[in-house]
Amino acid sequence: MSEELSSRHTSSNSGSEIETYRSSGKNTNSKLVQPRITTVNEEDEDKEVSASSNDGETDPIDAASRKAFSSTALYLQSELEASGNELALLEKLNDASIVKYEGLSRQAQDMLVHAYKIKQTCNEMETQLAEVDSLVESINSLEQVAQELDRYSQQLEAKFRKLLR
Repeated sequence: MSEELSSRHTSSNSGSEIETYRSSGKNTNSKLVQPRITTVNEEDEDKEVSASSNDGETDPIDAASRKAFSSTALYLQSELEASGNELALLEKLNDASIVKYEGLSRQAQDMLVHAYKIKQTCNEMETQLAEVDSLVESINSLEQVAQELDRYSQQLEAKFRKLLR
């Protein structure tokens, strides 16, 4: 739930009201309501001018004051709008970063699962490779025995031929 805060500044010399509404709270989707400037009718301004003339103030000072307050109000409104735009941009960048890092997190988790499976396969293959190595050693020793038997049979055959002659 967001709590609505409002502040209101009224300038009697300028004849304008500046209302600023700002929304605050933990909800990241809350929006900043832009400031509004409303001016009073010209008739009201004329009444204030005549009233201020009675107070002893001159029209040029009153007009300059009005212009200064109006310019200040516009400046403040522009600053608030710029801050609101920057905040909205930062929120969009933050959301984009969240989406990107969530994707990277999913990829990293998938890679961990695959790495675990590869490690299991490697462990299974190590036992089989050990068996293959022992078979290779057995085959090599059998080949040596076969070669010795072949040499011995050739020697026997040579002796047998000598005896037959």
